[in-house]
Order: sequence, then C-alpha cells, then structure tokens
Amino acid sequence: MKRIAIGLLAAMAAVLGAGAQMPGAPARTVSKLEMEVVYLEKSGCFPAQISRPVGQQFRLLVVNKSGNPNVQISLQDATQAAQSAKQFSGLDARWLQLITLPAGTYALTSAGPQKFGCTLTLK
Repeated sequence: MKRIAIGLLAAMAAVLGAGAQMPGAPARTVSKLEMEVVYLEKSGCFPAQISRPVGQQFRLLVVNKSGNPNVQISLQDATQAAQSAKQFSGLDARWLQLITLPAGTYALTSAGPQKFGCTLTLK
C-alpha cells in the first residue's frame, strides 16, 4: 500500500510539473530575480547601457566572449570605488553577481589592453 501511495504522489508531481505544489503541502514562496546579461566581446560591451529602477535586487551576469581568457573587470561607482570585481581566467568565462546598490550611475570596466565599458544606471 505504501508503494502505491508513493507511486501516486510521484505521478501527481509529474502531471503537476516540477514547480507545482502538491495538495496538502505547505505553501512556499519563490522569489524571482530579474537578470541583466552583459557580453564582453572583441568590439566592446553589449549592451553598452543598462537602466534599472532603484531598490530592486537583480542578478548581473557578465559573459566573457572577447577571446581573451584573462580579463579583469570591476563595477565602480561615480567615485571610481570598486563595488565588486572579477578576474576571468582560462575556462572561467562567466560572472554572476547579485546587485543591491543605491541610486546612481555605475561603470562596468576592464583593465588591460582590451578596454570594455558598460554603464549601469539605477534610478
């Protein structure tokens, strides 16, 4: 009898989908964060400008497609103080950062011979 109940629950989960609630299960809240993706390419950053409302957390994903495996990037505020930084090396071609910053204009820049730049505006 126990196997039948477990099999029935598994079948219900498959029909309802992975994210669905099972009947009688405690409610759960799932927070969904938006994501901005910036590509570092040979010709520069794409997109070159991102605008977001202030007060909303979001994820910033930077993908190194420049062909240079050794790129150092930093996210700086108006005073050029680094809010966060990443050194890409070898196969590590992505950087995922949770962003919670006050209103302002920030620059995603690179160091080295290949210069990249993207402006992030939170208002």
